[in-house]
Amino acid sequence: MSNEPSIIRKGLSHWKWFFLNQKYRFDLGYQFLALLNFTLLVIAASDKLRYYTNIERTWALLLVIVPMGFVGMWFFGFFLDKVVRYGEAYNLEAVKRNPLWGEQKQMLMNIQSDLELIKKSLGTINSGSTQ
Repeated sequence: MSNEPSIIRKGLSHWKWFFLNQKYRFDLGYQFLALLNFTLLVIAASDKLRYYTNIERTWALLLVIVPMGFVGMWFFGFFLDKVVRYGEAYNLEAVKRNPLWGEQKQMLMNIQSDLELIKKSLGTINSGSTQ
């Protein structure tokens, strides 16, 4: 009877990790939805775009506009990466909002100061034994 909560917990843990793995896979695939969405948008607006571009066929319009849109999206990502440094700014803001970051930094500082004390004490022991 006392073993039942453990079995239930293990079962729930298994399902929790199963769903988290599936969500991770979904999120990876979701990032490419913008590419599909843009392609479908061009198809939906092709009659109006053909009027402005003088391209008669929808497939030819797709061959021109979709790669141009993807290249434009890549250049915007390049600009955000190299000029704006968006990834770095995003991580810094996430760190500021993380309540555990300050505690972890303090723990690291304590470990570093303890290591310095150990190095000093080993240095005095080594220098005293070599004389």
